[in-house]
Amino acid sequence: MCVLSFGERTPEEIIAKYEKVFSRVQRVSYAPVIAVRGRNSRVFDVSGRAYIDFTSSAAVMNLGYCDPEIVKVIKEQAEELIHFTFIYGYNVPALQLAEELLALSGFKDWRVVLGLSGSDANEGALMLAKGFRKDSRVLMSHAGSFHGCCVGTTTVSGVDLSVKVSKIVGSWLKSVKVPYPYCYRCPLSLELKSCGMSCVENVKALIEEVGPEDVVALITEPIQGDGGIVVPPENYFTRLEGVLRKHGIPIIVDEVQTCLGRTGKWFGYQHFSFRPDVMTLGKPLGAGLPISAILGREDIMNSLPEFAYSFTLAGNPLIARVALRGIQLIKERDLVRRAEKLGEIV
Repeated sequence: MCVLSFGERTPEEIIAKYEKVFSRVQRVSYAPVIAVRGRNSRVFDVSGRAYIDFTSSAAVMNLGYCDPEIVKVIKEQAEELIHFTFIYGYNVPALQLAEELLALSGFKDWRVVLGLSGSDANEGALMLAKGFRKDSRVLMSHAGSFHGCCVGTTTVSGVDLSVKVSKIVGSWLKSVKVPYPYCYRCPLSLELKSCGMSCVENVKALIEEVGPEDVVALITEPIQGDGGIVVPPENYFTRLEGVLRKHGIPIIVDEVQTCLGRTGKWFGYQHFSFRPDVMTLGKPLGAGLPISAILGREDIMNSLPEFAYSFTLAGNPLIARVALRGIQLIKERDLVRRAEKLGEIV
C-alpha cells in the first residue's frame, strides 16, 4: 500500500493549490481524482475509492498500472545504472530496445532516434524530413489531427486548439491541411460508394497547387486519435501513397497513440497496404515512463548533422530497459491478439 502524507490539506485544497502552482498550459482537468495508487486497470484516490481508467492514462498503460514485472525491472535496473549519457557514451538497454523496435517494424535497415515524448518525436520527424527535402518549405497534414505541442507539431495539428495556438506562436514552416477520410461525417459531403476517393484527389490537387518540390512531407495518423478515433477506408492510404511516391514526398506516420498493439496490430499502419518512410512512437512505449522513438529510412534519419536533435535524458538505460520489458510482456501475454479480439466484440 502506498502511503502519502498530505499534511492538513483536504482533497479540495490540493486541487485548488494546483491552480496556484501549475501553469494552465499543461492541463485540462476532466475529473477531480487525486491518484495515489494504481493496479491493473484501476486507480485509487486519497480516500481509497477505486476508478476504472478507460483512458489508460491517456493511451499509456497497455500493461495496466504497476505491473509486477515492470516494477521488478525498474528495481533491478535502478540498482545497477539509472542514467548514463546516451549523447556522449553507450549503454546496452538503449541498443537492445532500438534493435527490438526495428525488428517489430520489419524495416531492419532503418535508423532510430530516441526521445522523451510523442511531441518531440513528431517534431524531430518533421525536422529530419526538412533536412532530407532541403529547400522544401510546406508541411502537409490532415484536418482534425493532433501531433503534439512543440512549435512544428502544433503547426501541423488540425484540432481547433492547435490551430488557435499556432496563430499565436507562429512556426518555422508553412503548413497546409487536407481533409481526413472521415466517411461517417464526410468533410466533402460525399458518399464512399460514389465519391471516387475524392479526399485523395484533394491531396493531389493541393500538391500541384503548392508545387511538389516545395512539399517537405505528409504527416498523418493511421487512425485519427484526438480527432475522434476515425478509421479511414481500407484503400485510402494505398491510393495516397501512390500520389506521394510519384513526387518523392515522404510519409510520416504518427503511431504515438496507435503503437504496440493498441489497434490489434503492433502498429496502426499495418491495417492498411502502404509503407511509411518515417514512424513515430510514444505513449505506451515506456509502460508509464517518458520515452519516444523515431524510426525511419537511413537517408532521412541521417539528413541532419551530429547532435542536431538530441536530449540529455534520451536513451536513458532504466527507461529503455523498462520499454524493452514491456514489449516482451506484450508478446508473452499475446496482448496484440487480445486487442484484436476485443476490437471485434466492441
